[in-house]
Amino acid sequence: QLIQTLPVLVIAMLFIQVMFPDVMLVGTIAAMANLIIFACFQNNRIGRDALTELPNRPTFFKALSRYKMKGLTSHIVLVHVCQLDKVNKRYGMSGGDTLLYNVARYLENLSSNYRVYRFGNTHFVMLGDFHSMTEAEAITSEIYDRFSKPWVVSSEKRTQQVQLIHLKCESEENDENTLIEKLDYMLTYSKDKNESMRM
Repeated sequence: QLIQTLPVLVIAMLFIQVMFPDVMLVGTIAAMANLIIFACFQNNRIGRDALTELPNRPTFFKALSRYKMKGLTSHIVLVHVCQLDKVNKRYGMSGGDTLLYNVARYLENLSSNYRVYRFGNTHFVMLGDFHSMTEAEAITSEIYDRFSKPWVVSSEKRTQQVQLIHLKCESEENDENTLIEKLDYMLTYSKDKNESMRM
């Protein structure tokens, strides 16, 4: 609300300055402009994960709500990097952090149709427009293929296990609570069955 209100105040003060040149508001206008820039910068930082530099979980749900408002069908891919504790134990916390950062960069550059979010400690979510199940399957297959190859951690190559879940989300289903329930169920199911699933 502050970010939305300040530009209006600056424009109003500029109008007053033009109409009444004797009233010195230049310094105040400059201060307000700096405040707007600072507020925008802070707002951007709040919406991002510090480690991976990706948008965070609350930002994901805001993006999802826009799909609901527009009546669009979305495609959601949940990527769970498994057994990170083993990576941390072998290579230290910095090794685990490096792995997560590299996974984030890979997912971020995978497709221009998707935006990637840090959903949890070892979870990433990709959100994009749903076009067809063939296209949806193709991107998940590509992620599987990448995780079948080694990742470099502390100058060593290691194969990293991953759980991959994806689902077509109709506009009326783009609801935070409904989605969390679905993802939690699917994660639990795939852990128990030691397999990935699609819903």
